[in-house]
Amino acid sequence: MVKKRANSRARKITKYSENFSLRQTYLGRILMLGGIFVCVTAAFFYGVRYFFYNNVTFNIKEISVNMESEYSFDEDLDKLNEFYIGRNIFTVDLKQIQVLMRKNFPQFKKIEIRRNFPNVLEVDIVPRETAAVIDSGDGVLIDSEGVVLAIGESPRGIVKIKGMNFFLKMPEKGDRIKNEALIRALLFLRGLSKKGDIDKKNIDFIDIHDRNNIQISISGVIVKVGKDDFLRKIDSLKEILNDPELNVKDLKYIDLRFEDAVISFR
Repeated sequence: MVKKRANSRARKITKYSENFSLRQTYLGRILMLGGIFVCVTAAFFYGVRYFFYNNVTFNIKEISVNMESEYSFDEDLDKLNEFYIGRNIFTVDLKQIQVLMRKNFPQFKKIEIRRNFPNVLEVDIVPRETAAVIDSGDGVLIDSEGVVLAIGESPRGIVKIKGMNFFLKMPEKGDRIKNEALIRALLFLRGLSKKGDIDKKNIDFIDIHDRNNIQISISGVIVKVGKDDFLRKIDSLKEILNDPELNVKDLKYIDLRFEDAVISFR
């Protein structure tokens, strides 16, 4: 009886050992196949990466610039070409390019870059638009946010801002001029654009020498607009200029700093 139990136990141990060995064999095969799969996959992706990163087909041959308005980009495009023409299109960091362009071309309000396979970088640019020219030196062109667009230019048809001088240092292209009176003058100009009823071409100049009392010369008439509440004052100015009983040529100045505008005749 004891011998039969021993034989039965021995058979169970032998069977367990066989099952364990079989499981080990299966596990070993699975691990081996898994290792082979990982190696093959890694080799495949490495091969694909090597192909795309080293194939001259994907070397940048052109930088295409799209703009919403006319802008002379020849000089700036030469810089971009110098930086990126000939580089692999997959290796360039688009965010890095965007940061670099914002640093080198602050005159652009918006910059977006994308890959156009196989070998073209597309750059979408929204240039800042000229809002006024500061009457200092030979002229300082600025946009509606006070960002300098050009130095030494004073084109016709652009609102001229007087009363601001750069004695110590002229601003550079791309600088943002943080002058309180200038900011108010630009805010007034944006108000004019929003209302759209007063033609900026009729503005002779804007005088900001007194930051608390911005003065506008419109068709030879001085308009005192103060330092705030510009939209209401623009509405009041529009009513005065459109009054059929008033001849603008007879006016000396208009003072909008009060609740009821003050009109002085020549």
